[in-house]
Amino acid sequence: MSQSYSGHFHLISGIFNLYIILSTNLTQVIFILFLAVLISTSSFLAILLSSTVCSEELFSQLSKVCWPEYGRDRIVFVTAIYTGLISILLGFLLCGHMYKIIKKFIV
Repeated sequence: MSQSYSGHFHLISGIFNLYIILSTNLTQVIFILFLAVLISTSSFLAILLSSTVCSEELFSQLSKVCWPEYGRDRIVFVTAIYTGLISILLGFLLCGHMYKIIKKFIV
């Protein structure tokens, strides 16, 4: 009798461990997708904001620095710079998270 209870216990614990592994991987996939969407959205916003302030000068003449003359345009341009910085930092976070996942599979 004790062997059957032991077998059921190992089966239930194995199923529970499998559930934990799958839920962890699902959580990692959702986090990676969240970061990818957030990076693409913030970088698009940074390009959109900076191109509204410096419409022709941003990509056509890279040697000439664009700094707006009006106060509201300056605020929009600084917002674009901060949004681009956040996008870069989120990219570093995504690379670090992917490094941990790949390292776990290699080692």
